Amino acid sequence: MPRRHPEPCPLHLEERRIALEADVSHPVDKKSRTALVRMTDFLPDVERSSRMVTLARTVKPSEALSDARTIAKLEIERRYWTSRGVDWGIVTERDLPPILLRNLDFLQGCVLRFLEDGRRERLLWMSSEARGLAHRHRR
Repeated sequence: MPRRHPEPCPLHLEERRIALEADVSHPVDKKSRTALVRMTDFLPDVERSSRMVTLARTVKPSEALSDARTIAKLEIERRYWTSRGVDWGIVTERDLPPILLRNLDFLQGCVLRFLEDGRRERLLWMSSEARGLAHRHRR
């Protein structure tokens, strides 16, 4: 039976140590200068070779991967998960079938309509990065 993981999943205090080791400044809030908690978008349990394993996947638009700061922050996340023996990877719009991107776009519209109608109890959570991928696919 798959375990239930919070999504997005916050990384722990160890990420600050990893940032120091990688010589990467840890992300902070620009106004308060408070350290931000890094998040991993998805932690699915999948069956591989007849056993369940946890994957860690972060979702980013492909153009974000040309930004040096984004890559540095992703390196913190990669080191965090690989130190735990978890298969970590990045998912971009290039990895997803076009129909899935259209479905995400459709779902985003449904979520916005639920909010506008005041039916907050029916809110569906969707990663801001996943919404961004769907939006970029629309262009």
